[in-house]
Formats: sequence, C-alpha cells, structure tokens
Amino acid sequence: MYYVASGATAVRTGFAALLLCACPLLSGQDFRATITGQVTDAGGAAIAGAKVRAIQRSTNQVTEATSNQDGYYTLPYLQPSTYDIEVTAAGFDTLRRENLTLMVAEKRDLPLKLEVGNVHTEIQVTADVQEVQAADASGGLNFDALQASEYPINGRQVYMLMDLTPGVEFTQEQFGATGYSGTRAWDVSGAYVMNGGVQGTNSFSLNGAPVSLTGSWQIAPNADAVQEFKVMTNTYDASIARTGGGSVNTTLKSGTNQWHGSAYEYLRNALLDSNFTQNNMVGAPIGKHISNDFGGTLGGPIRKDKDFVFFSFDGFRERLPFPVVANVPPMDLRDGQHFSEYKMTIYDPLTVRPCAASDPAACASTNGGYIRNPFPGDVLPASRISPIGQRILSYYPAPNLPGIQQNYDFSSNTGQYRTDQPIGRWDHLMGNSDRLGVTFTFQTGYEWRDSTGIPGPAASGNTWSQRTDQNYIASYTHIISPTMLLDVRGSFGRYTPYMPHANLTADVTAQDLGMTNIPHAPTVSKSYPPRFLVDQFSNLFNNNANMYTWETDNQWNLAPTLTMTRATHTIKIGVDLIYAAIGTGSIGEATGQF
Repeated sequence: MYYVASGATAVRTGFAALLLCACPLLSGQDFRATITGQVTDAGGAAIAGAKVRAIQRSTNQVTEATSNQDGYYTLPYLQPSTYDIEVTAAGFDTLRRENLTLMVAEKRDLPLKLEVGNVHTEIQVTADVQEVQAADASGGLNFDALQASEYPINGRQVYMLMDLTPGVEFTQEQFGATGYSGTRAWDVSGAYVMNGGVQGTNSFSLNGAPVSLTGSWQIAPNADAVQEFKVMTNTYDASIARTGGGSVNTTLKSGTNQWHGSAYEYLRNALLDSNFTQNNMVGAPIGKHISNDFGGTLGGPIRKDKDFVFFSFDGFRERLPFPVVANVPPMDLRDGQHFSEYKMTIYDPLTVRPCAASDPAACASTNGGYIRNPFPGDVLPASRISPIGQRILSYYPAPNLPGIQQNYDFSSNTGQYRTDQPIGRWDHLMGNSDRLGVTFTFQTGYEWRDSTGIPGPAASGNTWSQRTDQNYIASYTHIISPTMLLDVRGSFGRYTPYMPHANLTADVTAQDLGMTNIPHAPTVSKSYPPRFLVDQFSNLFNNNANMYTWETDNQWNLAPTLTMTRATHTIKIGVDLIYAAIGTGSIGEATGQF
C-alpha cells in the first residue's frame, strides 16, 4: 500500500503534510506509468527472484525489478511509451511480451506466468492483451499525441479536448470582444466542472510539476509537443492534492534513438466565414481575418542509448474582426441646442438653492432639499459650453445607426493576438540505475481587444494585455535495489499576466483635453486622461475601475518519493513541498474619474 503527501497553497506559503498509510499494490500519482504484478509458474505458485525488465522501444532504456519472496514486483516511473517486457528466472523459459503501450499516469496490473524449461528458451507474446485493471480506479480519459495534434481544435488549444471526457463540462458561454477571448493556446481558463466539483478548483501538471495555482492552467503546451495527457475526474489517489474537482496530467514528448522532426503551418482566413450581424446592420463587408499557427519539433539522440533531446516551437499570429455596437451621443446633442427633441430637461447648476417651504411640491421632488432651474428651452448658451467638454465629446465617433443608444456600429474593429512558445527537454541515462531529466517551457504573448466599440485613443478593454509563463522542471530517479527506488522532482514556475484596461500606448494626456491642473497618482508615469462615464453612453479612455492590473504567481515544488515492494504490497513514501507566492497589484483610476 502507499503513502501520500499533499498541501493547500496559501497566498504566501504552503506546506504539504506527510502521511503514511497502506493499500494493496498502488502507487502515488505521477505522469509516469507503473507496472505491478506477480510472477508465477503454470500452477500459480509464486516465483521469487525473477528478473523483470521493461525496455522502452524508442530509447532502449531499461527499467529492472526483482520479484520478492511472494513473487510480486513493481516497475515505477516509466515514461508513457511502448515497452517490451522480459522476464527471466532460473529453471524457467524466458518470457517476452512485446508492444505493451503505457499511458500517462497509468497503473498497469500485469501478472506474468512462466513455463518450466531451459533459461535459454524464449516464449514471445506479441499481442497486448487488455486485462481488467484492478490497480487503478481513477476515472477519466487519455488523449494521445495523435488526438492532440490531429483533432480539429479551434486555435489548437489542446485542453479544449477536455470537454470530451465523461463528467467534464465547459461552462463558458459568452465569447467575442466583450466575452471570453477564445480557445487559442494563449487563453487560460478555469471554466471547467469535473464530476460535480467546484468550478475553478481543478489542478494541472506538466511532466509531474504543478502548472496551476487557482484552478486555471498557466500554460497549454502546443499540440505537437504533447505526448499525451490524462483527464482524471474521480478516485485518483491521495498524491493529487490542491483540487476540489479533477486533475489534468500532461507529459511532453522526448527524444528517441532516431532523429525525428516536423514542421507545420496552419492558415485560416475569411473565405469561408459568414458576416457578423453587426456588419449586416450597416451594410459593411466582412472584416479581415487571417490566422497563422506555425512551428515545428525536433528530437533525437545526442548519444545513442544515453542522452536524448527534444525541442519544439509554436508561434501564433491572428487578426480577426471584432465588430462592437456602442452608445454614442447623437451629433445634434453635442451643440447643446437640441435636448428638447430627445425629451431631456437640462438644469442650470448655477441656480442650485435650498427649496422653500412655500413650494412643498418642489421640495418633495428633490433629493437633499435643493432645487435648481432648467435652462430656458433646454438650450445651453454658447458661453456656458466648456471647451474641455467639447474636446472630450470629439472622441466619440459619429453615429451610423438610428436612436440615442446602440447607435454606432464599429464594424472595422479588429482583435489581434500573438503568442510564442519554445519548449525543450533533455533526458540522460546514467546506466540502468540512474536517470536524469530536465524540462524547460516558456510562453509569452499579447492580445488587443477594444470591447467598448470606441475607436482611437479613447478605446478601452483588453488593450495590449500580456501573459508570460516559464517553467523549469528537473527529476532524478535512482534504483537503490531491485525492490526499492528513489525519485526526486523539483520545479519552479512563474506566471505573470498584465492587463491594461485603457489604451496606455495612445499619445493623449489630460493636458491635451485642456485639463491642465489635474493631478495623477505616483503609480503612473504620465498624466493619462481620466475615465469618463457619461450617462447613457459608452465610457471613454477606460472601462474598468483599474487603469491596469498585474499579477505574478511564483511556485516552487520539491517532491522526493521512495517506492518499495514488500510482500504483496507496494509502499510509497514521500513528501510534496510547495512554496507559492502570489503578488497582485492594481493602480485604480490613477488620474481620476468624471
């Protein structure tokens, strides 16, 4: 039976407690696979001292174990791949089972039966018999490299395949300029519910290392770099922690004894796109849409049977239409002469006075005991019209639809995306007893989405939002004895999103609007225009309570694990140490709101 360790991550620190328990022939959760079983003779008697070897076909990497006095053996920490199993014991024919495919985090119960004979005689079994797997009760679904790279996925975001898993629901409903960004590799999401769990509480790991803190993945490896990933929806073992829902375990491809590579370019344009309703309203043609997803992979041996490397790069560029309908002031309202045509009463702020007891009706209709007079004819005198106000109004486009609201169709609005993602992996075999692996991932990208429908420098929304993620993962496995193995994994990850809600790249300041004495907070370097909220109309220069927000999530992880076979049990002892630091910042409306 086995152990496990887990911990809850706090804003500053988290620590995973050590727990030791016992259960039959199970191993702690890992992206690598485990084979367990019993070696017996034809009559079912246990064979002690049998040598069981798992030979990875792509690298000739050998993992070896010896059956104990009860005939039980364990082969842990096997990379998801295809293996040949070889069993030898004195006085018995050699048994060889070929083409045994192991999936991510799979625990395979593989009983092995030897025939009495000469040790030099070999019995070869080429079929991969599908037995009932009593060693693993975790529900879910595996997605292999072919599914990840060949299924038609919008944006080639591999985690969109999770929705095909029984018990998994993708709850996001609104997309587009004012909703969820999309399903590109750039996007992160916690909008999955697994088997009735709590949305936003799932965990994600990459080559065993955590790549999530708050229920959303922080990096989605490009489809051509993924060897396989498994969506575990329930009854996973106790080493999966910090989740109130399910867990997704992803492993990257590795180099083999043969050099292999690939190159790709996925192009999508507007030829088969239908037009938007917003464009049809004003007779505008469909906007420009072009997506390019390009990259490649390369993997092979540096030293055959010893050192293997794998590299991948994925680049994504997209420009697509994002038509938005905005609320802008009609042109005849902007001169201050036509409020009555819209049944608007305009009051003179210079006539504010306490209501008099002689006019109880007026007093009853006031808020706070003050009244004011309307402008005669609801017309603003030219001398009372502020040049600052006129300048601010000039940033509203002219309406191109009727009405006082929903009257401007920004049909030429476009969204822009760019992502670059290099990945590298090195595996080193130091003989049959020691293995070392190092993985590096990096991703950076940005997006532009004007969600208010106001063009130009007054635009706001996800304007040049940025996300950067980097992960460094190292693992070391040492075979102490045929029945005892040590595995140590360490990782560091940093995820930084920066989300401006105003167009901070625009060359417009408060002084350009005529607001020469407006102060600004020291958290910004220049006097950006304030946020303007105009009743009934779209915001100008910002549509959020913060000019921008940022966050940096740092996560350190150390997980040493000792695996032993004792009698009919596999005992796994370990600890999962996690230190997480989440820093967040926002500057509010640094230049004010009007």
